[in-house]
Amino acid sequence: MNKIQNLVLREDSAEWNYNNKKVVVPLEKIEQAEISDLTNSVYVLLKGDRLPSILKIFSETGHEIETTSAPEGFQFYYLTQHPDLGVSIVCVTSNPIEGWRDWHFGYDFNKRSLFRHCPAY
Repeated sequence: MNKIQNLVLREDSAEWNYNNKKVVVPLEKIEQAEISDLTNSVYVLLKGDRLPSILKIFSETGHEIETTSAPEGFQFYYLTQHPDLGVSIVCVTSNPIEGWRDWHFGYDFNKRSLFRHCPAY
């Protein structure tokens, strides 16, 4: 399987290579982006007032799969690699759940929704 490679964030776009072709996705206010080797997709957080406010997920060819806000009661914090999820979307809440404020969320491609996975520490 071909992998997404060479992710580059520019002022007005995210760019990567896939299948020996350059993919360019026009975007503004990029906060952070990560490649998921597990799902062969690109996750992008867009800047908000204080914390990132929008998550976009793109296929290897640059097709937009999802645009979503943080789950209810949470705010996006950052993206990181996770062995179970590929890319984890770390979210923070002001009301601790099971004693934790920071949680790893994953994206369920079948249900097209975020799900809470485990505490982030």
